[in-house]
Amino acid sequence: MTIETGDFIRINYTGRLEDGTVFDTTYEEVAKEHGIYDENARYESYVIVVGKGHVVEGLDEDIDRKIRRLSRDRLRFRRRRATANAKQNW
Repeated sequence: MTIETGDFIRINYTGRLEDGTVFDTTYEEVAKEHGIYDENARYESYVIVVGKGHVVEGLDEDIDRKIRRLSRDRLRFRRRRATANAKQNW
C-alpha cells in the first residue's frame, strides 16, 4: 500500500525543538515526563490528510520523506523476495 498526498493517515508524534526540548506530543506519558502535561489536552493519535497542512510546519515534509523512504524500502524488499523466489524455483 502506497501513501500519497491527499491520503488520510493516523499519526502519533512528539515535537521537539533543536535543543531537544519537547513542546508538543500525542503521548500522555511523554507530556508528563517533560512537564508539559495538560489535563484538558487530547493525548491520542490524530487523523490527518497528508500534504495538506493539517499539522505543524515542517511535519508534512517529514512525513512525506518518511513515506518515500518506506516505499523505497518496501520496493527493495519485494524485489529481493521476488529474486529469492525465482532462484528457488530454478
